Amino acid sequence: TVEIGQFVKERKVLLEAVHSSQAHAQKVEDIIRQMSVGTTVFEEQKGFHLIEGNSAFFQIAGYSKTEMIEQKMDLFDLVMPEDRALLRENIEESRKGGKSGQIELKMKRKDGGYRYVVLQSGMFRKEGNCTYFNIICWDITERKALEEELRFLNEEYALLQELSDEVPM
Repeated sequence: TVEIGQFVKERKVLLEAVHSSQAHAQKVEDIIRQMSVGTTVFEEQKGFHLIEGNSAFFQIAGYSKTEMIEQKMDLFDLVMPEDRALLRENIEESRKGGKSGQIELKMKRKDGGYRYVVLQSGMFRKEGNCTYFNIICWDITERKALEEELRFLNEEYALLQELSDEVPM
C-alpha cells in the first residue's frame, strides 16, 4: 500500500505539472495571437508551409489561416517576385545563426495589392528533414507612404528654393 500511495502521489504531481504546463502554453499562445505584429510558424519541408499564425499576420496577408493551408501556400507565394531572393538570403542567415537581421520587402495580398513589411526570420527547431521557422513581420505601409510624401515635399522645396534664388530682389 505504501508503493500504491507513492505511485498515486507521484502521478498527481505529474498531472499537476502537465496541467500547469498546458495552462502556460495556452497563455503564451493567447499572447502571441493578440500581438500587434504578425507572427507565424512555417515548416520547411519541400517548401515553406504555414503551421500557425496570429490575426495580425493574416490581416497583413489578407488571407485566412484556412485559405493558406487549403491552398498549400508557400511563404514565397506571399512575397513579391522581386523580393524573393532577399527573403531567401534572410532565411539562410537565420539557418546559420538561429536569427536573421531585419529586411524590408513587399508582401502580396489576396486582393492583388501589397503591403510593405519589415520581416525577421528565426529557425527554432529541426526535426529530421523538417525545419521550423518563426517569421515576424511589421506592416510599415503607412510609414513608407509618409516617407514618399516627405521625399516629394523635399523635392518641391528644393525646386522652390532654386527658383527663388533666380528671382532678382
